Amino acid sequence: MVLFLSCLSFFVLVSFDVFAGSSKKALGPATPASCVDIAAPGCSPAKINTRGWEDSPYVTPDDQKLYFMYTPWNFFPTFKGEKFPVKAGPDRPGHHHNASPWEDADLYVSTKNPDGTWGAPVNLPFNNETGDCCGMPSADGNQFYFAKPNPPGSPKMDIYMAKKNPGAGWGRPEWLGPSVNTKFHEDNPHISKNGMTLYFMSDRIGGFGKRDLYYSSRRMDGTWDVAVNMGQNINRGDEDLIWVSDDQTAIYFGRFNELTPFRSEMKNGKWTDPAPVHFGTNKIISEVSFSNGGRKAYFAVIDFDKNDIIISYSQLQPDGTWSAPKAVD
Repeated sequence: MVLFLSCLSFFVLVSFDVFAGSSKKALGPATPASCVDIAAPGCSPAKINTRGWEDSPYVTPDDQKLYFMYTPWNFFPTFKGEKFPVKAGPDRPGHHHNASPWEDADLYVSTKNPDGTWGAPVNLPFNNETGDCCGMPSADGNQFYFAKPNPPGSPKMDIYMAKKNPGAGWGRPEWLGPSVNTKFHEDNPHISKNGMTLYFMSDRIGGFGKRDLYYSSRRMDGTWDVAVNMGQNINRGDEDLIWVSDDQTAIYFGRFNELTPFRSEMKNGKWTDPAPVHFGTNKIISEVSFSNGGRKAYFAVIDFDKNDIIISYSQLQPDGTWSAPKAVD
């Protein structure tokens, strides 16, 4: 598997082994239905959630734009013992197809309508057919950081940045160089609000586990310092999928041998012991991002019974707990 074991699908696969054990095929139908009629449930390309595969959601802090990765292929049959995924989702406008299901993915953005619903997802202009994934914009919206296979068709992901040029649209994605990228696997970038620190996952040699969280600081000339491991208090086994607060004093991330996101705070120059965060459900939650001053969380809900990943949100309650997830559409 190329693209999807580097994003949420790796988490799905590991979590599925933990959650399902030896009874994998008993959890939901092995083969989801394909979309023949766009009017059928889960088949509208104007919706965010479909019968296809939506993952890597990221909401902007103002709650107005929701970015995500999409492929029409559903990989749950593969996780449940079938040999090949099923093309179950609609063909979204502008999608860049690849003969390999593992790289047939693009990044999309949906903009919130005045009535609070989400508009039809739009294909981002710097996608191509090589499998674009796992991204977010800079605070000013003029840069977009994301991951893709390098070289194309390889199981190795690198981090890229596309830049919006005034009056000329988006330029060609730029490889972020050897201080960030290595011959190993880099993925799931998060750029700080001030644009000066890039957080990401890497499985490079020298870490504390299989996958660790790192950060790199931007130099004044725009290049990047050699990446620094975030430390053993954070990296204890297999970490990924990081979100960072605007002031960089709180992080949320996934740990692949656990089934819930974790939170840590920077206090007295050190990261506190990560604590699990529960979002009002016993289903698996992953890839959390926040809007409305941290009072609204968006994430992917992994539903093995339905063979689906559902992009959802939860509201912070007055007592400090989170409401049960609701699908964004």
